[in-house]
Amino acid sequence: MNWFVFATKSIAHPREGSERRASTPDRSHRPLAAMSTLLRRNPFIVLGVSLPLLLVILVLVVQTVKRWGGERPTTPVLYVFSADRVVQQHLIVDVADGRLGLALEVPDSEVHRRRRAGASLELAIHDPRDGSLQRHVLDVEAPDDGSGRTPLVLPPALRRLELDRSPISPGGARLVIDRRSGSGLFRDVFGFGRGRARYRLELDGVGFDVPGHPQPYGAWPGFIAWVVGP
Repeated sequence: MNWFVFATKSIAHPREGSERRASTPDRSHRPLAAMSTLLRRNPFIVLGVSLPLLLVILVLVVQTVKRWGGERPTTPVLYVFSADRVVQQHLIVDVADGRLGLALEVPDSEVHRRRRAGASLELAIHDPRDGSLQRHVLDVEAPDDGSGRTPLVLPPALRRLELDRSPISPGGARLVIDRRSGSGLFRDVFGFGRGRARYRLELDGVGFDVPGHPQPYGAWPGFIAWVVGP
């Protein structure tokens, strides 16, 4: 009849059961204590976690100091903001006496004619001094002149520019396409991420992002010329 005695005691002393339950030790802190003990006994785990984090912070600080304290590019650049692949593959750039000339030399085939139909070409002038951007859409559907080359009609704003086709600007900058995977700090440190291409102005080892949509493949650099006047 032990169950009867227990029930009787519970009715007579209801606080005894609650006090017994309250005195039961709390085991919720045990995982934290076990983790703390594990880290104390295995300091290499702490080093393995903290050193990469310190490296990431160090690289971030160095990049920020270089961008803030370093010299920025000063020469505006004319480049292909966006274009279909067939246009970039067959675009002819000619700068004579500082003036721009563009043409398309697309092979006369059914495949290329189909690819060219509806194709687009957009140029842009980016001024790194103030971050301004001027975009110009060009007509690539002009009729062929019979020589296999189609001269493109330039807007007045592009015709009056004075350009320099040197790969390096007068201030020492270079426009490049960064085709490495991903972007940002994790790509720079660890070298992985999503596939993506972007324009960058590089000066003294520091890169400055440039708006645009370069092709993530191919050898076309997208660079047209440096704007040196007017």
